[in-house]
Amino acid sequence: MEKIILDLFGGDNSVDVLIVGAYKALSERSDLFITFVGPYEMLAARLNQHPEFEGRYEIVNCPNILDNNLNPLVAVRTGEPFSLIKGCELLASTDAKSYVSVGSTGSLIVSSLVKVGLNKNAHKPVLGALLPSDNKGGRFLLVDCGSNLNPSVEDYDQYALLGAEYMMSRGLMNPRVAMLNVGSEEGKGTTEMVAASALIRESGINFVGNVEPDHIFDNKADVYICSGLVGNALLKGLEAQGRFLVDSLKEKIFEGIDEDAKSKVASHIDDLGQLYKYNDLAGAVILGIRKPIIKAHGKADANTILNCLLQALGC
Repeated sequence: MEKIILDLFGGDNSVDVLIVGAYKALSERSDLFITFVGPYEMLAARLNQHPEFEGRYEIVNCPNILDNNLNPLVAVRTGEPFSLIKGCELLASTDAKSYVSVGSTGSLIVSSLVKVGLNKNAHKPVLGALLPSDNKGGRFLLVDCGSNLNPSVEDYDQYALLGAEYMMSRGLMNPRVAMLNVGSEEGKGTTEMVAASALIRESGINFVGNVEPDHIFDNKADVYICSGLVGNALLKGLEAQGRFLVDSLKEKIFEGIDEDAKSKVASHIDDLGQLYKYNDLAGAVILGIRKPIIKAHGKADANTILNCLLQALGC
């Protein structure tokens, strides 16, 4: 059995919505064991409705839910039994493989640093997002996607190392690492980016240089590194583009066709749109921590939780 810790509290959707994703994951993967953290009675009332999963989960009681408005450092220092922080403590002290949480990103990063600790190759945590490189299940990793808006030369160098290590942990040998930049030529970008590129080239990583954002789906690299500002803006821009593309296709293609044809075409277009719904595909992994921690989006639904749990099994 592979043990994954799961915190379903602190997001936009209710536990009733999110726990369905856990049921799906338990149904699909017979090797999955889930440690739920949160208010015991609330979780037990829902899990007891599914006796088929008996012996496949446990509940660790944490009566308090971390408020997103509470300062992460204050929350960690209070010592109160918040579910998000308890999950990090369990990850550090047990044989659990990974931890999935929908809670506050800032609180999760701070808790991971304080309770789990950095691995030997890291000097700070950073967020990485697995994104689709094609429509056949391929993935590339985007580092950073929102945790550090103004990285230093050393930060960029760490992003390259941690990103390559993560992709290798997923079975990809000698992953290609590129820097997202305003041009493909050497010398482009900020002073920090230029210096970081030179440093990464000397590190032994398979660094392929600069790639412009309009080529990220052209199989140029397996890991793209950038500032958290660029990465977060790119993610949100791609999601908006996906919604615009789906709506535009339906508007144009539906003109003059009958209802049966509309239904079939809409299904195919919606399948295409799923490639842009990154919150459903997986979560952001906190790189640099001794054990994998996956941050599910605050707007996570059941499918998000399912895919985050599957991602956690593959870490």
